[in-house]
Amino acid sequence: MSRTKSLLRTLLVIGAASAAAVFGTFSAFSATTENGGNRLKTGDVDLSDNDSGSPMYLDLNAAPGTTVTKCIKVTYNGSLSSDVKLYVAGAVGALGDYVNLKITPGTQPATTGLACDPAFTAETGGAIFNGELDDFAIAHSGWANGLADTPEGSSAWAAGSSVVYKVEVAVQDVAAAEGLDTNAHTFTWEARNR
Repeated sequence: MSRTKSLLRTLLVIGAASAAAVFGTFSAFSATTENGGNRLKTGDVDLSDNDSGSPMYLDLNAAPGTTVTKCIKVTYNGSLSSDVKLYVAGAVGALGDYVNLKITPGTQPATTGLACDPAFTAETGGAIFNGELDDFAIAHSGWANGLADTPEGSSAWAAGSSVVYKVEVAVQDVAAAEGLDTNAHTFTWEARNR
């Protein structure tokens, strides 16, 4: 074997040994740290009622003195603490000036549709509104000026909170109410998280 080949083999063996030593040295020193399990999931706002899509009142031939009393249960099932406000978006018709409206929050043992149970119990403060329908619609027309209410003893709505609202409407016995209409209107309870 020639001297050049022998020298070349020697250099190759030394180079391979050096490379193994270097790799061995780097792989012998190692450290890691971790912060695992990171995750975000948003909560929710969930508000429902027991009206099954039926209006609280619908009488297209109401006489003076006609009175309707209904109870609607509003339930909060969201995971985020929320405020709830009640309003009627949009104007009501001319009869709204001659319809008395009383809204009283409370509880009742049974909630069958929109019927009021004889055992309905008003909250300590009593009615949260007692006036004319058109005044309610003007004063409480959206979230910004909605009528705020919380379950008795609470400062916010939380999962499982509910309130039964007794809604009473009565057509005033005045000649000026004849032939007028409130037009279709919607009571809206809206929840927004804090």
